[in-house]
Amino acid sequence: MLKEIQSLEDQLIYSSNCGSSSLLFTVMMHRTSEWIESNKPKESFRISPFKVELDKQVKLVAYYIECGYIFDTAVRMIGKNTSDFRKQLTDTHNHILQAARKQRKINKLKNK
Repeated sequence: MLKEIQSLEDQLIYSSNCGSSSLLFTVMMHRTSEWIESNKPKESFRISPFKVELDKQVKLVAYYIECGYIFDTAVRMIGKNTSDFRKQLTDTHNHILQAARKQRKINKLKNK
């Protein structure tokens, strides 16, 4: 395909009608686009719906924590069991929740 594109390019260089209205130019642009698309890496991973849902739940719990609720109450507010929810958390989730706790302290100081 690349050789075909180079050939079209050569033809355009030696052609008197080489502007964007040229059929040859249009063909070369389409071939180039097809070549680029065919050489893009394919997605080799998929994010599970379970992980997406857990991430949403963690963000919601973090929001409730920032609003002043403790972790256990925030988890119960989303309808989950605290110990089961805690087992599912990753290090990233724990960092998000820790940041929410810090923000809660900042919010408390601002409201005084």
